[in-house]
Amino acid sequence: MEKTDWKEVISEVSIEQIDAMDFETAVEFCELIETEDKAVLNEFSFKVGRSRNENIAKAIVEYISSRDSRIRNLSGEILISMGEAAVQPLIDYLPDKGKHEQKFAIDVLGLIGDKRAEEPILETLQSQKDENVILACIEALGNIGSEKAVPYLVNLYGVNEVFVPTIIEALGKIGSPDAVGLLLSAYPKQDALTKFTIIESLGNIGDESAFYFIYSELPNLEGPLAWVAILSIYKIAERLNIEIPFEEKFKSKLLETIYEGDSQYKQAAIYLALNFDDKEVLESLFAAIGEDPEMDEIVKDKLFNNLEQSLEIFCDYISKQPKNLFAVLSAFESLFEFPEFHPANYLTPITLKSLENELENMLDNPNEEIRKTVMNLLFKMDAEEALLFLDKMMKDENIWNKLYLMDILETVPLNETVVEKLLKFRETEDEMIRERINELLSAVQN
Repeated sequence: MEKTDWKEVISEVSIEQIDAMDFETAVEFCELIETEDKAVLNEFSFKVGRSRNENIAKAIVEYISSRDSRIRNLSGEILISMGEAAVQPLIDYLPDKGKHEQKFAIDVLGLIGDKRAEEPILETLQSQKDENVILACIEALGNIGSEKAVPYLVNLYGVNEVFVPTIIEALGKIGSPDAVGLLLSAYPKQDALTKFTIIESLGNIGDESAFYFIYSELPNLEGPLAWVAILSIYKIAERLNIEIPFEEKFKSKLLETIYEGDSQYKQAAIYLALNFDDKEVLESLFAAIGEDPEMDEIVKDKLFNNLEQSLEIFCDYISKQPKNLFAVLSAFESLFEFPEFHPANYLTPITLKSLENELENMLDNPNEEIRKTVMNLLFKMDAEEALLFLDKMMKDENIWNKLYLMDILETVPLNETVVEKLLKFRETEDEMIRERINELLSAVQN
C-alpha cells in the first residue's frame, strides 16, 4: 500500500480524522514534525495539539529523544497542548530512558498537572541520582499537588542546598500543613529569594503559628518581602478568621504596600486596611481609588461608612493634586446620588469653605474631565456660590464642558445677574452654545 504524502494533504486533514488514527497511521503522520516547511509545520502543530488521540501522543513522545532541539521542544509543546491524552504515553516513556529524556518528560508531566503522573515521578525521584532530574521531579510533584510527595520532600530537604528553594516552593503549592514546621525552621538560614518563597508558601498553608511568625517578622522586611508578608498575613487571617493586631510597625508596612506594592499585594493590603479606621490608613485608601473598578467599590463602601473622617481626609487629599485626582473626585461625586447627602452635614463651616475653594481652583485644571466634574460638584454643594464662577466656567476650552454647564444651569434658578452674563456670552459663543443659551433664556422668560 502506497504511503500517504501527508505534507501534500495536511491542510485537508481534520482534527476528527486525526483523532481516529490508529497507531501505525499516527506514527507515519507525526513524521511531519521533522519537516522544515514552516507552513506545513504550523498547520500540523495546530491540529495535533488539539487532538485527544493517545496514538498521536505515543508517536510524538518518541521525539523527546530527538537530537534536534527544535523538534524536541516542539514535541513538548504539542504534548502539553494535548493535555490528559499525553499523560499515559509520557508515563510509559519514562522507564529506562536517559537522564535528559527523563527530565524533559517529567517537566512536561508537571506542566500538564495530571495526578496519574504522581507515582511514576515519585519512583523516578527515589531512583535517580542526577540533580537536574531530581529538581524536575520536585517541581513536577509541586505542580500536580502531590500529598504523597510531602514526606519525601521533607526528607530530601538538607540533602543538597540546590534542592532547597524548589522543595520549599513545591511544598507551598502542595499546601500540606505537615510542611509548616519545616518552612518555619528553614526560614532563618535562607537568602532573600528563598525567604520570599517560604513566606508565600506559608500564606497558602500556614496555621496560627505561621501567622504570628510572619506578623512578628514583618517589621524587619523591606520591599517585595514585606509585600508578600502582607499578602500571607491576609490569606491566613481570612482562612482562620484571626483578628489582626493593629500596631504602628504593622501599619507602616501596610501603608508601604498600598502605596508601593504590585497589584496583588496592594489588593491584599487594601482588604486588610478595611479593618481599621486610622486616619493614615483611610488616606491610603484614597490613593488606591482608580486602579481597579471592583476594588474601588469596596474602598468607597469603607470610606462612605466613615463619612465625617473620610470627608476631612478628602479635603486634604485633593489639595495635593494626586495622580488619581479625577477618580477620587468621581467617587465624591457619586455620594450626591443619595438625596440626603450633603458635605455640610459632616464638615465644619471652615472645612467646607476650604473644600469649595479647592474645587474652585480646579476649574483651571488642564484635565477637561476634572473641570467638568468640578462644575457639577460646585453646583451640587452650593448653586448660588457656584454661579459666582460662571465666567470662569464659560471660558472652558472644551465645548462639551460648556454644553454640560448649560445642562446644569437648566436645573438651578437663574437670577438677573446670571441672565445678563448669559446674554453677553451668547454674542461670542459658537452656534451650538448660542442655541442652548437661547433655550435657557426662553425658559427663564416663561
